[in-house]
Amino acid sequence: MRMNQRRKSNNNLLYTVLMLFFSALFAISAFFLLQRTISDSRSEESIRVLESKISEAVPEEKIPEGLKNDQIATGTATETETDYRGRYQALIDENPDFIGWIRIPDTRIDLPVVWRKGDNTFYLNHGFDLQESEYGVPFLDQKCDPDPNSSCNNYVIYGHHMKTGTVFAGLLKYEDQNYLTKHPEITFNTIYENSTYEIFGAFALDVTKDKTFKYYEDTAMEEKAFDAFISEIKQRSVVKSDVTPKFGDRILTLSTCEYSTNDGRFVVFGVKK
Repeated sequence: MRMNQRRKSNNNLLYTVLMLFFSALFAISAFFLLQRTISDSRSEESIRVLESKISEAVPEEKIPEGLKNDQIATGTATETETDYRGRYQALIDENPDFIGWIRIPDTRIDLPVVWRKGDNTFYLNHGFDLQESEYGVPFLDQKCDPDPNSSCNNYVIYGHHMKTGTVFAGLLKYEDQNYLTKHPEITFNTIYENSTYEIFGAFALDVTKDKTFKYYEDTAMEEKAFDAFISEIKQRSVVKSDVTPKFGDRILTLSTCEYSTNDGRFVVFGVKK
């Protein structure tokens, strides 16, 4: 009788200890989930504040710098260029590295893009306000030049894959052909121009194990290299597209982490329309 009571008492104690353990584990998990949710909300709110600072004014036409004064004075200067920079002046004043805004309609990818020449690390862990941030900011590869008159014909933009679905996490949805059908375009409006890119390929790779295709290195390609680049994308792509870019086109490459391998990346490719 006493043995049964002791065994029952021990079982009750074990049950109580396990209940306390799992309750504490649940509480800790709920706390961190709440913290992440609040952090995500604050991050996305800060992005919307930045977006609200973009002027809705129609970009102005202006006479390019470098024309002779007498041409301007006599009205014989017929060439003009569009001044997109003015629309973004508030953001440029806040962060001179700002170069544009990237958006995939009807998705959570609706973000500023920065470029720090010669530096591909700063915006991995710094926000638009230049303070430390695990979200970072999508940034153009250091080897590129956002000026459309440059030799860069592959704009490579990197962004974090946050496990809660923010920043560039949504790119992984392009593993699905139906998703591509519903979201076929990327807009990338910069301080130089407004552009729309049509998506023509997407795939995952491990950049440590697979060094046969370094999509992040080819940013200013000659014709032969460009054709080989496009061919490789079409062969690897997990989605199908009738679009095949030709030399002279500009490519937009969006890259984020992919967690099925140790050093995985998921990459989406678009061509300027």
